[in-house]
Amino acid sequence: MDVPSALIPAPSPLPNRDDSGANVKETLESILVAFILAFIFRCFVVEAFVIPTGSMAPTLLGAHSRFVCTDCGYRFDVNYSAPQPSDDDVEIPDRVQSVEDGTNHIVPVLYDDIHCPNCGLRLPTEANPPVWYGDRILVLKYLYLLQDPQRWDVVVFKSPSEKAKDYGTNFIKRLVGKPGETIMVLDGDIYVKPKGGAHFAIARKTPAAQDSMWRILYDNDYHPEGNPARQKNWRQPWQQTTGGTLWSTDASLGRVFKFDADDATATPGTISFNGDANRPENKNAAFYDWISYDQRHSTKTYPAYRSHTPWLGEYPVSDLKLDLYYTRAKGDGPLRLRLTKLDHAFTAEITPHSVRLLHDANGLQFSLPKAATLPFQSKQPIHIEFTNVDYQVTLRIDGKDILQTTADEYHPDLADLEQRMIDHNRYGSYPSRAGDFVDSSRHHPPLPPPTVSISAERQACEVSHVSLWRDVYYTPKLANNQQQLWAGFDRNPGGTGGPVVLGDNEFFVMGDNSPMSYDARFWWEPVDLKDENLHADAGRVPDRFMLGKAFFVYWPAGFRPAKGTPALIPNVGQMRFIR
Repeated sequence: MDVPSALIPAPSPLPNRDDSGANVKETLESILVAFILAFIFRCFVVEAFVIPTGSMAPTLLGAHSRFVCTDCGYRFDVNYSAPQPSDDDVEIPDRVQSVEDGTNHIVPVLYDDIHCPNCGLRLPTEANPPVWYGDRILVLKYLYLLQDPQRWDVVVFKSPSEKAKDYGTNFIKRLVGKPGETIMVLDGDIYVKPKGGAHFAIARKTPAAQDSMWRILYDNDYHPEGNPARQKNWRQPWQQTTGGTLWSTDASLGRVFKFDADDATATPGTISFNGDANRPENKNAAFYDWISYDQRHSTKTYPAYRSHTPWLGEYPVSDLKLDLYYTRAKGDGPLRLRLTKLDHAFTAEITPHSVRLLHDANGLQFSLPKAATLPFQSKQPIHIEFTNVDYQVTLRIDGKDILQTTADEYHPDLADLEQRMIDHNRYGSYPSRAGDFVDSSRHHPPLPPPTVSISAERQACEVSHVSLWRDVYYTPKLANNQQQLWAGFDRNPGGTGGPVVLGDNEFFVMGDNSPMSYDARFWWEPVDLKDENLHADAGRVPDRFMLGKAFFVYWPAGFRPAKGTPALIPNVGQMRFIR
């Protein structure tokens, strides 16, 4: 059958050589425009940086090695120090490199004194472990042309301590002081006096920043299984206080603590956290400003490495968070959570129908108008977070702040804190002189470790997912005893420095890994650029040196597809916004 010619499709025209050339030209132009836009975006909007060192750990990681506890399974990271000065182009090997031992012999570097920060286990010796690159981050460039930098921002800037390099090295720290302010550190906290102000006030961290600064003390979800390699048997750090109805905390229950005494005649039962239960020898791990990231390596055949003493912690940290899930099966008695800090003690009391917050100091009860009605459903777990941080106590239940102290109800005594710091720095490292405290202070010891406890009565209940955390502790000095940044030096023999007064265009920055951070506390040379009419005293970051705000970790240290290969597989679960 003949098909009408109108229904027969016309043949496709052959490509015109001129049209093909135009398509290629358009493609090349599109690629060029894309490159130009990417370049503009990189230069003026967002730029990628790599974290070279551990000064912001564990918020942001520099080059590091990874360890997993062979008993409780807790994963943690340990700093790797590059053999050359750290900058954005530092060469990071796949594994820790062997070293020359001083006698022309090449020997392995042994990680032979690594302890789990959760359960205290000393891990087996590992020679030349693998090394992971530092976090790769995105920075909002020139954001601060549109808005002022905010306290607790993580900022990238040109280092004012690198005069020999024409201030060409990029640093990343947390901003703690703004123009015109006077900055002081006392007992791990930041105090600020505004320009023209007469008094210091504590600078409380934002909730987002605070969440990134909690450091693990113990998480009972990582429950040790009894590794025979332990020199001493592991002990549950949550231990029954003498007397009272017993809590069930034995290993057969694993991650759950149980209390069963709903009889009205039963006595209350209390478990308290024993920070020394599994404390590594010669390490002030529990409650002290020690973090596992700062553990050091050594070589048995190279004694020089032994001289690099790791930071063992010097200051007790009493800003804490107690985190747990609570399930009441029956009974009407209270559950009490208690945290102490210096002379103060706070108790959160939870009953079936209400919660209240109690405060006592030096044995005297303070009236806190802090109570709330909160209907609980029997046998339904509730998530409780009880914190004492930056001189503010908060009881948070199922993600909501239920009770919280005000500055009038609870605030620091600066004169008392100054005296405590003076006494601690004067005698804290010399136990044989402890008796001198009697003459210098009414406190003994000046900075006592905190106490934490959980009590129950007239009920059957269980608490699970119990974890204890401490806040970052900003140290007024490094491990070499160079002291800076706190008041009272006129009464501190041998001390130097003091509160820092910032100019109208100057900022003050510190690292989250405070004991090991090379930051504004220890920059000794001023910035003096006469040709640019720019001068800043030592330890200050001029506003013109600010590059931007770090906002996202786009490539955390990844996974290796095979042994000896680069870490090419991204760790998607650790991609995060920077708080």
